[in-house]
Amino acid sequence: MLIGYLITAIILFLMINYLEQNLKIKFLHEVILVSIYFLTIAGIFYEMNISTYYLYAIMLIVSMVEIFLLYYKELSTSRNPYSFYKYIFLVAVVYLINRLFIDKVKGTFLTLEELKSFIWILVFLYLYWYLRKFLREKSNKIMLSKIKDDYLMIQYVHLKNEYYQIIKSKNKNLTPLIYSIILYENIKRPFILRKIDIILYRLDGIPRKFGIMQIKNKTVLSDIDSIKRGIKRIEIINKQLSPNLKNIQKNIKILEKYHYQKEEVKDIINIYQKINLFESK
Repeated sequence: MLIGYLITAIILFLMINYLEQNLKIKFLHEVILVSIYFLTIAGIFYEMNISTYYLYAIMLIVSMVEIFLLYYKELSTSRNPYSFYKYIFLVAVVYLINRLFIDKVKGTFLTLEELKSFIWILVFLYLYWYLRKFLREKSNKIMLSKIKDDYLMIQYVHLKNEYYQIIKSKNKNLTPLIYSIILYENIKRPFILRKIDIILYRLDGIPRKFGIMQIKNKTVLSDIDSIKRGIKRIEIINKQLSPNLKNIQKNIKILEKYHYQKEEVKDIINIYQKINLFESK
């Protein structure tokens, strides 16, 4: 039993240090991975008839070693000064898992009967994900057709008044296309959802699309920053295209290279034409 606990503690110590210093993983993910580690160890110990009653003590020992290295040996200047509280929290989480779950079940691994139920849960989750994806794509396709031209142009005037000082491309022919992209993305990903994206990034640190022009980035971008980067990308793509292309063909090529799919290009060109018609009146 003691040898098993010792080996488990050494592996956990190495795993935590690798996660923190090599992968620089977010704390939320670290808590989840440590919890999964203890559930796995609990399952292995149960199969080997090793007691899991004091399993939380492994986390306690590792935490004490980590805190000792942090505050007394100062072996790493990259360690977080709040690590003391972090490890206390990890000990509390593992203790609760130990007492509220591991101690109350016979092994943490799935039996064949439980595995059958789990497989069906995965099937339902997949069907839910697929149907949701299908319906969302279908919704996106008909989204613009349901929007009245008047409402579309009201949004255009509002965005133009807000960002006209920023949207200054060297090629004036690109300006309506830039507004078309902004208008499309603002309808597809409105202000509130863009704020939620920022909140989610603060939690998981995963790169995602930010700003009103939905630019994928490793750090948060404001609406203005996304517009500046979007304009720069459009201008670069435009320079790469043949000057002999007609205006509408060039815009389609720009949108395709920008990252849009066929149906999205069609929707944005539709907005583009409505903006040109509105401006010509």
